[in-house]
Amino acid sequence: MQAFFARQWRHLPSAQFMVLFGPYAQRIDAILAAFRDRDPELLVRAVHDVADTDAELPLLPEERTTS
Repeated sequence: MQAFFARQWRHLPSAQFMVLFGPYAQRIDAILAAFRDRDPELLVRAVHDVADTDAELPLLPEERTTS
């Protein structure tokens, strides 16, 4: 989800991003921080498993950021 939000941030004006995704992006950051606090290497390892493509999420066509 964090990779998806990062792609959306690059595609949208910041004000529009914050209206649409701001609360969700902040919540994901809080959740990931809790994981990071328990095991600092966990997110480092997880980065290698994320392809950073929309294929990883069940998105509608209008929600896609990559082709």
